[in-house]
Amino acid sequence: MIRQRYLVATKLIETFSRGVFVLLCTYALPLEEAGRFGLAATIISLLAFVLGYERYIDLQRQVAGRSPFAIRCRLSDTLKFFAVHYAVVLPVVVVVLCVWGGWRAQQVATAVVVIIGEHLSNLAYHAVLLDGRAFPLLLAATAKNVAQLLSVLAMAWWSPQALDASWVLSAWAIAAMAYVVIAASLWMAWTRQSLASAQDGLPAQSPSQQYRASGLHFMVGIVAVAALQADRLVVGGTLSAQEIGIYFRNIALAALALQLFNIVSFNRLAPDIYKLSRTGQLGRSWRTVWAEYRRFGGALVALVAIVALVNHLMGRPAQRFGVEASFLGLLMLAVLMRTGADYAGLLLLSVGGDRTLFRNQLCAVLVGSSGLWILASQFQMAGAFLGALATPLLYLVMNRLSVVQRFRELQNRTW
Repeated sequence: MIRQRYLVATKLIETFSRGVFVLLCTYALPLEEAGRFGLAATIISLLAFVLGYERYIDLQRQVAGRSPFAIRCRLSDTLKFFAVHYAVVLPVVVVVLCVWGGWRAQQVATAVVVIIGEHLSNLAYHAVLLDGRAFPLLLAATAKNVAQLLSVLAMAWWSPQALDASWVLSAWAIAAMAYVVIAASLWMAWTRQSLASAQDGLPAQSPSQQYRASGLHFMVGIVAVAALQADRLVVGGTLSAQEIGIYFRNIALAALALQLFNIVSFNRLAPDIYKLSRTGQLGRSWRTVWAEYRRFGGALVALVAIVALVNHLMGRPAQRFGVEASFLGLLMLAVLMRTGADYAGLLLLSVGGDRTLFRNQLCAVLVGSSGLWILASQFQMAGAFLGALATPLLYLVMNRLSVVQRFRELQNRTW
């Protein structure tokens, strides 16, 4: 139990420090620089996900509960897969950033280092969930994120005029390189440990087998990530540099609210919902989700109302940073719809509705992103904030209808 508390606390610090790092950079940088950084951070997050290829789901299914020897063998196979995957993906990334993004060679090299560091940091948490011996990897990832945050805080305090997007990305890359070296050293130390070869050893899994095993998981995941990030890419291609900066400063607050939702509510609730649905307690799982949604939604609305009131009483200082109450209100509504859709998606997953959830995500992203592009093109920034409601609204409606239909079918079978 103590180890579990250490793990949760460390992961919270790691996630929080990264979130505050992005938030601080978004607000500490000049408006146009904030837009550039926000767009770069979005691209980095997307490409780090592509590098990960959602291998963790298949990995967890194979080795959960097995011996440390079996876990280490399969992790070794996974690292070989990533070596091949890097060789395939990274050249494409370089070409896309140079040709499509117009990035300079130094910018591309910096971004590649950051992407690798972010991917391996994410992999550290997955590894420690499988085997506690990997906990130092998570500690190192946490130290990386804290170091990034402290470096930006120091520069913003001592020399704010020198703080720009290039400096932030360079500091991010230095922290990433340090983490890669530390992670490689820790992995080599682990491979030298003598572990008893158990009878539950697994046959080697080739890179091609791993591609096939995680193909569907990757498709589902990339649509889920696109649902959260597509608006940033659309806005980055339609608005002016100053408007992009304003959009990213507002959207960063909504993103922080979603991160808190995942940590304090969704991830905590998921195991209980899976258990209830597996034992046929569909009505109870529905009531549990609805009660949790009311608590989270009520807390979010209360928090936004308090912040808006304080801002109003203090003479609206948030406007100096491009934060508008109307824009933030729309984004908080989008957060409420997105969290409602995620709760409904959890109910769908708990009763085997994986393909239905994938279909709903794909439709919502395609239709919602098209609506956002049209509104942003026609009405600029106001249209962008209105368009940000499209994808979560569609996702919520489709998931809710799917859950009702699925639960009715299952209840009719029991009768």
